[in-house]
Amino acid sequence: MSKKNLLLYIFFIISIYLLVFQFYLESIFEIFKYFDELFASLFLVVLLFKIKKRGNLKRYRLIVILLFLFIAIGLAQNIKLNYQKTPYVLADILLFLKFFFTMGLSNMLYRESFFNDTHKKKLKNHIRIILLFLIILTIFNYSYNIWPNGDIRYGIMPNQLFFGHPTKLASVSIFLLCLYNICNKGKIDIFYFVIFILIASTTRTKAVAALALSLYIIYYVNKHTKKIAIKKYAAVLLIIFMFGYSTFEQYFFSEGWARTEMTKAGFKIAKDYFPVGTGFGTFGSWYSAVSYSPIYNLYNLRNVYGLGEKNIGAVADTFWPTILGQFGYLGCFIYVTIIFKLFLLIQDDYSDKNKNIYASKLIAFMYLLISSIAESAFVNPLAVPLGFIIGINLKERDDNNDTKNN
Repeated sequence: MSKKNLLLYIFFIISIYLLVFQFYLESIFEIFKYFDELFASLFLVVLLFKIKKRGNLKRYRLIVILLFLFIAIGLAQNIKLNYQKTPYVLADILLFLKFFFTMGLSNMLYRESFFNDTHKKKLKNHIRIILLFLIILTIFNYSYNIWPNGDIRYGIMPNQLFFGHPTKLASVSIFLLCLYNICNKGKIDIFYFVIFILIASTTRTKAVAALALSLYIIYYVNKHTKKIAIKKYAAVLLIIFMFGYSTFEQYFFSEGWARTEMTKAGFKIAKDYFPVGTGFGTFGSWYSAVSYSPIYNLYNLRNVYGLGEKNIGAVADTFWPTILGQFGYLGCFIYVTIIFKLFLLIQDDYSDKNKNIYASKLIAFMYLLISSIAESAFVNPLAVPLGFIIGINLKERDDNNDTKNN
């Protein structure tokens, strides 16, 4: 193993453990609360070396251009309206970029050749150790109620372990599923069922929906020697709708709930500030609450539980309403285009030799898409490990191939 490959391997292993246990570590060490931002920002360091070596990022140029336009729209409104202080505007920009930065980081560092048989075997053993640790803790948790959760869903207590919330355990489990699927080449064994149990035990609707989709994706990709045709995603969308209907109903028919009120306000803001919204850090994002945005007063949201100045717990529980409010219909259209382009790139990354990696990228993407119905999704700290999976560059393309694929 060359020195470069050894360093990449060590970094990958360390990244796995830190991304899995970040939420526990941040309860002990304050700095880990910013780990996802610091990790994503490594992209800028690697990018400098890639530019120096004339690294090729041509196939991502449309996403880069659209992101610049997206940021420009938000900043222009920040300058015009002055609803938020500059430090929080900049922090909110990083919040929106960290998912894409993480994708860029893994894309530049990890190509198809990294996941050879030697690496796969070692990586698989590390993931198995983590899974055994989590399932043993889960058994003890249900036996002795070590990490209690007062909520009862589907007749059982939602499992959250030391992560603090079932959603965090669900996202970490999806991350581990994606990694294990890469390392185990899609061959179903007992550890897949361990992951399925961890995901199902959280009782999160989006996690159960993502689990169903993951099973379908893994089954389809293992059975066929081709990528999933776009027309087949109609069935996928139907499954998402079926599992997400209760959340949709809560958004639009539960008066007084934070998510409902945020959704309604998002449409009102998009209309009042047509077509570009109110700018970064002004509505629905974490920093819009830390430095309490005047938008919450203007749209009578401060008295809604979870949206008050001293009770901000539900501010970041939405995603698309945040996009609508902060960037308007134009910004929302740009962001949807970015997400769709990303999906097309994942589709383009299929190869029969490494179809299990394609499946993992698709699972990570679909989970984020589903979770965007009910949480901050693509700007959430949980998006960083999934972005790390999505960014893996499967095909070592030359310039001509890059041009063709764009």
